[in-house]
Amino acid sequence: MSTWLYPISKRAGRVFYLDDGSTRKVSVESYTELVKSGRLSEDEVWTVSANFLTAQVDEEVFIYTGDKDLGIIGYATILDVDRTDHAFHLAFDLKKCEALLETLPIPASLVREWVLPRRAVVDLTPHLSKLNSLLPWKGGKNHKEAEKAAIVLGAGFGVDHKRNKEVEEAAIRAVTDYYRSKGWDVD
Repeated sequence: MSTWLYPISKRAGRVFYLDDGSTRKVSVESYTELVKSGRLSEDEVWTVSANFLTAQVDEEVFIYTGDKDLGIIGYATILDVDRTDHAFHLAFDLKKCEALLETLPIPASLVREWVLPRRAVVDLTPHLSKLNSLLPWKGGKNHKEAEKAAIVLGAGFGVDHKRNKEVEEAAIRAVTDYYRSKGWDVD
């Protein structure tokens, strides 16, 4: 069994399809609204460009967004894989989706450590132990603890942009000083 990461993004230009025939442009805001209203489950067919031949019924799917640097914001299981139309039929667990939205336990900075930024569905199975340790329904760490873990794992870069800039500037100074001490002219 595999565990999948399904990325969503406003810039992808996709829409949520609802039972009444209406659509909502995909964004963090529309996703959140659909989770809270219980209507996300109406859009059960999600197109996939990769791994539609590998994915199986009953496997887990985590919804991810890099928008607003949020991270994992949703949870579903696969009801069916349509290999002809390259789609997953998903069953959303709205309580788990709400828990992920409320606590944001798995920030984008940490997920980026696990997978390269991609637009395709990616297998998270190699990171399942770490993922499970962060899930709120499994007693996982809170958002701030996960961010600290991401900073430790990420060579000093995390979601604190001011701190990232300070680290970058210190690194540039150290390298510049080193090369100047060796007689180089540094611009």
